[in-house]
Parts: sequence; structure tokens; C-alpha cells
Amino acid sequence: MMSKQQNATVAAIRQSFIKLDPRAQTDNPVMFMVYLSAIMTTILWICALAGVTTTNPVFVASVCVVLWLTVLFGNFAEALAQGRGKAQADSLRAAKRDVTAHKITQGEAARGMHEADPVAFF
Repeated sequence: MMSKQQNATVAAIRQSFIKLDPRAQTDNPVMFMVYLSAIMTTILWICALAGVTTTNPVFVASVCVVLWLTVLFGNFAEALAQGRGKAQADSLRAAKRDVTAHKITQGEAARGMHEADPVAFF
């Protein structure tokens, strides 16, 4: 049985691959440029493997791996933050139903300011 944190991590990993869609990448211009660079470097690596260019395929592959890992990690971090934000919003929505409010009149507020414990007038 997986815990909630493990479920959130697995969901974030899944989302990091789903966010490789170019339409999702255009939301963040910096990550979109890293994404495009990773694609172009992958093409350059394929050309180096085919012998079209004289570049070292190992070097190009290492740069390619770093760029793809950067894109995936950025997507993972964004998905994790979105998941936590949604969980916090759900928690606040649930708390809104359970919390009761007390209206403080001007007299109570003035009296509360002069007391040792400002919450004492509740």
C-alpha cells in the first residue's frame, strides 16, 4: 500500500512525461527553450551517429541527456507544486465548512486591545 506522498510523487512523475507535449511547454518560455534545445541536440546526436557531422556523438549525447533531464525535472517540480496547491485548496475548502466566524464590534475590539490577552473577550 502506497502512502499519500508516494501517490503524489508517482502522479507527478506521470505528469512530467505528459507535460512533454509542446502545447504544455509553451506555458513557460524558459522551459520551452530548453525543450527546443533538447530536441535540436537530439537531432544533432542522430546526425553525429550517422556520420553526417564530425562532432563526437558521446559528447552530444551527454549534452542531450542533461537537457532532457532538465526538462523532465522542471516538469516534475511543476507537477508536484500543482498537486500540493490543489491539496491545499481542497483542505481550505473543507475547513471553510467547519470554521465559524465571530463578528467583533468596535467596543469589543477596543476592549481587546487593552487587555493582556487580546483573545480573552471571546
